[in-house]
Amino acid sequence: MRCIFLIAFLGLAVAACDTAIDPFDRDGLQFSIQGYLDAQADTQYVRVTPLRDSLALNLFESPDYTVELHHEVDGRTVRMQDSLFRFVGGRFAYNWWASGELEHGRGYRLTVQGADGATSSVRVQIPESIPEMELIIPRDPFTPLRFLTQAIKIRKVEKLAALQLKYRVVFPPQVEAEPQIVNMSILQRVGPIGPDLGIAFFPYKDLMARFDGACPLVLSTEVILAASTDDWPDLEGIDPETLARPDVISNVENGVGFLGGLSITREDWGELTQLAQGLQFQCERGTYF
Repeated sequence: MRCIFLIAFLGLAVAACDTAIDPFDRDGLQFSIQGYLDAQADTQYVRVTPLRDSLALNLFESPDYTVELHHEVDGRTVRMQDSLFRFVGGRFAYNWWASGELEHGRGYRLTVQGADGATSSVRVQIPESIPEMELIIPRDPFTPLRFLTQAIKIRKVEKLAALQLKYRVVFPPQVEAEPQIVNMSILQRVGPIGPDLGIAFFPYKDLMARFDGACPLVLSTEVILAASTDDWPDLEGIDPETLARPDVISNVENGVGFLGGLSITREDWGELTQLAQGLQFQCERGTYF
């Protein structure tokens, strides 16, 4: 579900769940707006919370505010719908959604209006292009599997907001068990590779380190790349309490929070899955290091 990805991927939405909002410190501020608009998604999700309320109050009453997404190019305005989501740990929050594609290189404004007419709004710029990535596994029959360096090359990116590997893994002999989902960010390791951005690395070695040297069997590998514009903040390493402070990261007028524009590309890396399965065999026999 995309809303779960939003939490794990964005980080900002977690702050809205875990940090109490003190209305007495928010004079003139109306709503908290958290999330992102993805030009490659067919449905957009945004979390909106009135600053006058705690998330624990009035959750099961219909919201008394409206959320609209305005398309700057043609003037269209779309009314977003509300849905109450239950998240890990039993927490609830309203996500607002609207179907329809967004255009690369365009601007959008999201406006929240309360029953009393008070509003919060934020303008979002979508990246110019769909990001491209090239997934590389060298084909050298004379090089042992464990020494093959994998690489990801990235093009058409104004700013890189995220780069993740999403694995489904099991641990033999329990191969029939429910697979574990492992998300590994490699954003901080990206650097120049010739004229492009990219990373050269040993993914299975990183995966072993995540499990203290155990030998997971990889069932699938997905690469998730998110391109943004230059105004996208650097989120990694910032704790949720800090993110919740309006003076740290906020682009919302008369409110708090951050809403950014992304173009998210996802690609299955079947070749890496096959390679990882061969390395798992070596790992179990103590020949991979």
